[in-house]
Amino acid sequence: MKLLILFLACISTNFLIGQKTFEQTSKEIDSLLKKATNKTELDIKQSFKLLNRALDLAEETNNFDKEIAVIDELSRFSLAYNHDIEEANRYISRIKKIAEKTNNNPKYLAEYHNALGVMYFNNRTDRERACKELRTSIKILEKNKLKPNKNHLNNYGIALWTEKKYDEALKYLKLSLANYNSGKEKDERNEFPIMISMNIGICYSYLNQMDSSEYYLKQCLAYSLDKGTIADVYKSYTYLAVFYQENGRNELAETTFLKVKGKENQFLGEYHTKAQLYEGLANALSELGRFKDAYLNREIQHLYEDTIQSFDINKQLLTIEYNVELDSLKQGKQLLELNSKISEAQLTKKYYLMLLLATLFLSGFGLLLFRIRKTKQLNRISLEKELLEKERVKQEAEIELLKSQETIASKTIQLSIRDQELDKLKTSLQHHLDKSRDPQFDDLKKFLRLAKASEKRNDQLKFLDELVKNTNNVFYKKLKENHPNLTQSELKLSLLINLNLSSNDLIEIFNISLSSLNTKRYRLRKKLNLSNSDSLEDYLMNFQFVY
Repeated sequence: MKLLILFLACISTNFLIGQKTFEQTSKEIDSLLKKATNKTELDIKQSFKLLNRALDLAEETNNFDKEIAVIDELSRFSLAYNHDIEEANRYISRIKKIAEKTNNNPKYLAEYHNALGVMYFNNRTDRERACKELRTSIKILEKNKLKPNKNHLNNYGIALWTEKKYDEALKYLKLSLANYNSGKEKDERNEFPIMISMNIGICYSYLNQMDSSEYYLKQCLAYSLDKGTIADVYKSYTYLAVFYQENGRNELAETTFLKVKGKENQFLGEYHTKAQLYEGLANALSELGRFKDAYLNREIQHLYEDTIQSFDINKQLLTIEYNVELDSLKQGKQLLELNSKISEAQLTKKYYLMLLLATLFLSGFGLLLFRIRKTKQLNRISLEKELLEKERVKQEAEIELLKSQETIASKTIQLSIRDQELDKLKTSLQHHLDKSRDPQFDDLKKFLRLAKASEKRNDQLKFLDELVKNTNNVFYKKLKENHPNLTQSELKLSLLINLNLSSNDLIEIFNISLSSLNTKRYRLRKKLNLSNSDSLEDYLMNFQFVY
């Protein structure tokens, strides 16, 4: 019982350790994803390394959800920085394999089509295919009574927006925001509500619904001021100010621009947003007739655009350098795979050789066991045959004995019947002789009396003979214990003397003369160590006789 409890405790401990490791790995993957996506655009190589490390961890722990999240980022990076749609597609095909591995789990199938849609959308080669794939992902979830998540709804809404289907796009963008607001998990920095509110505001501007557009752009700003980074606040003010400037509200646009102007040095990246801010401020100042100020802001705009151009060149150089390193790694990986295959082939060869030897050994051992078993079986059959033969001989002997016994019984019955008939004749003859007074029958009467006496004597002798033959009585045993040197004949003589038989009876029983009987008595007394004054009869009386 104690061993069972200890065993269960070990299983529970291992399960908890495994679960803890899974949770720790999930956190580590999240951390790697965060670092990779927060890196500046000049750290592409490092970002790829972090993402590949996260992918290895997810595969090791079979954490499919995290694996798909990492694959989404890798496909986006491959397309954005390497401009390699085939590489992006290879990453995405791994999501399909995960779905197949899990019996076409609808959740993972939807993720596969969503990733394809995002890839086609970002590549800008087939926006129609992008909308189709994104719509398919939502249909799969709805068909299986699963709720599409905020990312699926947002991606499909943006795809519809680029197709100028603004009303339908607004529907899915608002559903995406509602999905986020009703969910339990919230962004630490309001990244998603900032993005979706901005998208809804811009979409309303295309529909010329300016009030709604302004409302959602202000919502975007509110989310940024609540938990967003300085970059989020900067971007939200810039978009709202551009909205004011494009709608002729230049003074309000200038005021809004000035709230974040000069703060661009507090964060890295976002050069397009920074250029957009100075471009919008220059346009607003031009509309207000302040051309000198507009010119100065236009110069800053050009500086940021030059920075963007310079960065694009650096990004291309880094991309080329990364691709060269990636090709080198791929070649090294191929070499390792080749070596692994060679080692595996050698191991397989050894395995089959060992398997062959084991098969031969087992076959030989099995044949040996078969022969031993066969020999035992033959020996058992031979023994059984011999026993059956002995039993047959025994039964035949018993049958012969029964036949002999039947014959003896039959003869005994015949003799018994003759004796009975003879007794009847004797009785009848005696009856007639008793009635007769004729002297000529006197000799016959005397003969009958002698015959009766002889029969009685024979019965007594027969009884004595049976008594003498029975050596299991108490007298025999006691006499034998005290005088083990007595012969069988001397034991019988002692028994008959103990029964008070006369010398004549003893002579008749032993069929000897009187002198021979005296000699036997003398030898018996000597073996019994009796003196001349001791009585043989009295001494033998000390041994109780029981028949």
